[in-house]
Amino acid sequence: MPHAAALIKHNNVVFSGGAFLRVIEKLRELSDPNGSAPVFSAKLSLLYPGTSINPHTGPSNARLRAHLCVQLGAAPGGKLIVAGEERGWKAGEAFVFDDSFEHEVVYGVDSSSDVGVHFDFEEVRIVLIVDFWHPQTR
Repeated sequence: MPHAAALIKHNNVVFSGGAFLRVIEKLRELSDPNGSAPVFSAKLSLLYPGTSINPHTGPSNARLRAHLCVQLGAAPGGKLIVAGEERGWKAGEAFVFDDSFEHEVVYGVDSSSDVGVHFDFEEVRIVLIVDFWHPQTR
């Protein structure tokens, strides 16, 4: 089952404890000079081996979504599929996509996967998800 911890929601900081304070400060630095914040949502997404997120779409094309991979475990088959195009994560790297297109996530799911088995935290995929306003729709 996927888990998420919200840091910024609807342009309001909702969790700023500990190590997340620096992340939130960096996201806030992305505000433009007139004070509007292009980053309006940020969360940490944790996926456990054997997890998938069914195909879905975002609410509109007014936003873009960035994925920054914080940790990628050794589970096979970690990928994001957007409009039929597959993309894998690499720790420390980011990519941006338009989540108004249908997309889904698969992590460590293959024919031999057993969701009920014990796993170490090091196998969890952790991604910082950041939503920001699409520059061509503002």
